[in-house]
Amino acid sequence: MGKTDPEAIARAHRRARAVGLRTEGLTIREIAEALDVSVGTAWADLDTALRDVPAEDVDTLRLVELERLDALQRAVWEAALSGDLQAVDRALKVIALRCRLMGLNAPERIDVGNTDLDLDKAVRDLVDAIQTPPAPRYGDEDFLDYTPDGRPLRDDDGNLIDYTDGEV
Repeated sequence: MGKTDPEAIARAHRRARAVGLRTEGLTIREIAEALDVSVGTAWADLDTALRDVPAEDVDTLRLVELERLDALQRAVWEAALSGDLQAVDRALKVIALRCRLMGLNAPERIDVGNTDLDLDKAVRDLVDAIQTPPAPRYGDEDFLDYTPDGRPLRDDDGNLIDYTDGEV
């Protein structure tokens, strides 16, 4: 089925409408209700539509969002400056959203814990563990004795020492 398939055309129209509703400020849930689709479908429609938007249109949408944030900030600014703590909170949230939208936030440093890890030693230990033969199984079967570094124990003639019934 190609792009001229009636279902594909309907999806394209629904996606365009979803973008329009989002531009108007509706939430994903409200878009889903308006389009009579699930929240997941509304999200997927927006995601697909926005991935296909040319970069110039994304810049235009970013400017529209920045203008909205400017209007919201103007609406609470005077109250925030006069000490209204709720208005201060709202103004700070608008500023944080603007910074995020413009990519102004510095990357967060994440502490990964102990950084004294000797990666070379860890790799050597892993390789040694992989190359070490499995421990002998005790029971009815014969087994070999191993040196502390995991090599089979040999007698003076180089023969493997095989313990059977506890005798050499």
